[in-house]
This record gives sequence, C-alpha cells and structure tokens, in this order.
Amino acid sequence: MPERRAAPARALVALGAAGVAYQLASPLLAEPLLALLRRLSLAVDPDYDAARLAEQTALDFDWGGMLARLAIAALVLAGGLHMRAARSYGAALAGAALAVLPCFGPCFGLGLPIGVWALVVLCDADVRRAFARS
Repeated sequence: MPERRAAPARALVALGAAGVAYQLASPLLAEPLLALLRRLSLAVDPDYDAARLAEQTALDFDWGGMLARLAIAALVLAGGLHMRAARSYGAALAGAALAVLPCFGPCFGLGLPIGVWALVVLCDADVRRAFARS
C-alpha cells in the first residue's frame, strides 16, 4: 500500500520544493538578470538610448504574486509530505489539486501530470483506507 502512494508523494514533494526554491530565489535573481539583459542590448546596439532601455526593463517586482505562488508551492510540498505519511487526506488532496495549477513555479509543465497522478492515487479506495487507519 505505501508503495502505491510513495512515488506520487515524492513527486509532489519535489515539485513543491522546486516551487518554493524558485519563488524565494526570484526576487534575488530578477535584478541581476535584467542588468545583464540591459548590457547585452547595449552591446548589440550601442546607439540605443540607455535611459530608455533602463526604463523599459525596470524591475517592478510583483511581491503579492510571489507570496501567493510561494504559499501554493508550500501547500503542494506539505500535501506531498502528508500523502507520504498518510496523515491528512484533505491536505494531501489539496496539495495534489494545487499542483495542477500552472502558475506557481519553474516546473509548471510537470505539475499537471504529477497532480493528476497523485489525485488518481488518492481516489483509490485502498489508499483512502490507509489514511483512515492512521
């Protein structure tokens, strides 16, 4: 029984952890990447107005969006941990459902199949009984 839920639980944990890491790193990496883009643009076209380029690539970081995506990634991570331990069926189900959302991290293309896989496993009657026993 634990084998049935182990692989999708690990996948949810990995997906959530990658999302958390990405969201925490994004404010630190955004400005250096934009500065590199500015330098490369000026190297390609030295006559380009540097002030205009700086204005076009100004960092207007979306802190609210980042915090929302961080919360979603943390819930996916927690859901995977709950699924692995068969502790809280609701938390595991919520984590799997949130993984399907294509908005929270660098692995959004993987979230759909991993989330659906976890949901299918969680809907299995034997897996539900395992949660009820613990």
